[in-house]
Amino acid sequence: MNNKIKKIISALVISCTIVGQVAVPTVADAYTKSSTAKTTYSTKATSVSKAKSVSKIKSQINSTYRKAKSISGRSNFAHQCSLYVYSQLRALKIYQVPDTYWNGSGWYYNLRSGGKTSTGYTQKKYSGKTCLKKLVNANGGKDVYNVVVSFPKSYRSSSSVGHVLFIHAIKNGKVYYSDNYRYNGKPEGSVIIKSVNEFTSYFSSNYGGINGAVHFKK
Repeated sequence: MNNKIKKIISALVISCTIVGQVAVPTVADAYTKSSTAKTTYSTKATSVSKAKSVSKIKSQINSTYRKAKSISGRSNFAHQCSLYVYSQLRALKIYQVPDTYWNGSGWYYNLRSGGKTSTGYTQKKYSGKTCLKKLVNANGGKDVYNVVVSFPKSYRSSSSVGHVLFIHAIKNGKVYYSDNYRYNGKPEGSVIIKSVNEFTSYFSSNYGGINGAVHFKK
């Protein structure tokens, strides 16, 4: 083979090697890219699964009301705020420690601080009028779900039976809940939305204050 042919062959080999290095990723590169893509997707999926949209929260309130009626065997919860809260907890498979219910004013005091429910929720308690602000601050301002709030009196009454309700979410400074009576022309079980300040002011004025809130956190 003469020198001219050897030079041509050598040039072709070098050319193919360079093209191969540029165009074909290594097995390690392929794995790294694949892993990165999967990790990014997984992180997004986890984030989405934890946060609930406003429409999802509203839908949950409506469906939980229907389930609560089915669980309790009642057509409504008139004068039965405690049974309504208890039935909502069961409908959402949260339960509580101890797993029973009391007059509205007794919930905050009777639920066990740090109690771990059979479905993996821990009960965290926040006292007094500013309990919701304390709760939100304790969770870094993030969305909060599944909160029971207890009040010392019934609506504009001296009755020590009190009142209790279940908050489905506190999101962007707004409280999403339902109650066992008509509110602003809406039937019981309807979605009610107030800012944290409005909620605190309304129940402090009409229910003799706020005993505290119990957060069921998982």
